[in-house]
This record gives sequence, structure tokens and C-alpha cells, in this order.
Amino acid sequence: MLRLLEQLHYTPPKLRPYKKDRLEVTYNQVEEYFQLFVDGEEWMSYRNKDHKQAYEFYSHWDQARGHCICTGLGFGTRENWILTKPEVTKVTVIEKNEEVIEYQKIINPKLFDHVEVIHADAAEYTGKCDTLLLDHFESEALHEYKLLQSMSDVCKNIESDVAWFWTLEQIIVKESYHRSRHLGRYVSNLLVYNEFKSRYNMPLPDLTEEDLMLYYFMYAPKDPASMFDRFFS
Repeated sequence: MLRLLEQLHYTPPKLRPYKKDRLEVTYNQVEEYFQLFVDGEEWMSYRNKDHKQAYEFYSHWDQARGHCICTGLGFGTRENWILTKPEVTKVTVIEKNEEVIEYQKIINPKLFDHVEVIHADAAEYTGKCDTLLLDHFESEALHEYKLLQSMSDVCKNIESDVAWFWTLEQIIVKESYHRSRHLGRYVSNLLVYNEFKSRYNMPLPDLTEEDLMLYYFMYAPKDPASMFDRFFS
């Protein structure tokens, strides 16, 4: 799994176990994955054995150009990757949790030589950039339409030419499947995507059906033959 990512100039994030105040990072040696907890609640994970979380950011990497504002610092997986693109001129990260920022300063101080990190709530931050890449949602991620509305609200405060957010490709494919099964005919991912783009007034990029299929294939690389099994098995 890492071999393909390396061809796209990806390198895994520097992580190690850590515990201080409300934040804890653990490592499961058997399953080979890190988990980050805040107040005992898991915020994110990273699996070394297959680098699944990096694949989920392929769409972010692909869209990144110019000045990129990213929300949610986390393990710095996305930020390390998009910095390798010649098209990216500046990376700014909005992170509301000071302990996450402190953790990164300890384990990955060189990241701060290349990335501007701002301690702020992305839901309240205002600014302007070329590419807006969102991944700061917590409870909203469990409710797809709430997530879409939350992203739309952030896009009103942070002006950008192009925006994208984590799980969008999954939401589109799932909606396409539901509609196709209900109507008895195929409803394309592109149709759903363009409806979301218009309904929520978001500056999403102009994509093709093939683009969306590629994004989902990278997002869920373990089930390319049957994209819908994980939702409905």
C-alpha cells in the first residue's frame, strides 16, 4: 500500500505515543496503528500496516494548489503530503485544540518551518485562500447532511476557489447507490455531486464521473470490486 503512495511523493507522518493533560496518543503493536484521544474520545487513527488514512486524503492532495487552508491538524498526514506538490505555495492549518498543536511541535517540529498553524475554531475563522481542505468535523461526520451544511457554512467564512472535505467521495457514492436502488436505474455519482454543489452553494471543483470514481477507489482501496458492500452488508 505504501509503494503506490511513494510514487506520489508521500511519506508517512512521524508519530509516537504521548500523554499529557487531556490528550493521549497510543500505539497498538499487534494491529500497527496509532490512535489519538482527547478526553478519552478517539479523534483519529493511523494504520502503519496499510496507510489507509493517507489514501483517504488522496482527493485533498489532488486538489491542492496555491495557498491551501486546511482545517484540523491531527497527525499532519495531509499537510506533509500536499507540501510535496510544486503547485502548492503555502499551507495554513486551523486547529482549535492547543494540545494537538503542542503534540506536533514535540514530535514533528520541522513541520512548523513550512506550515502556518493558527489556533482557532474553523467554524469561526475567516480568511481567503486558493484551496480549502476541511477535516475538522467531529459529531457531524456521523450525519451526512449535517456535515454538508457545516461545510457550506465554513465556505461562507473562508473564501476559496476550490473546496473539498473528508468523506465527500463516500457520501456521494452512498447517495448514488441509494437512489439507484430506489429508482431501479443507475443514478450517476456526477449527478449527485453536482446537486450537492448547487444545493449547498459550495466551490467544489468541476469533476467527471471518472474523477469521482478514482477518488472513491483511493478512499476505499480495499473494496474496488464492490464499492457498496461496506455500507449494506
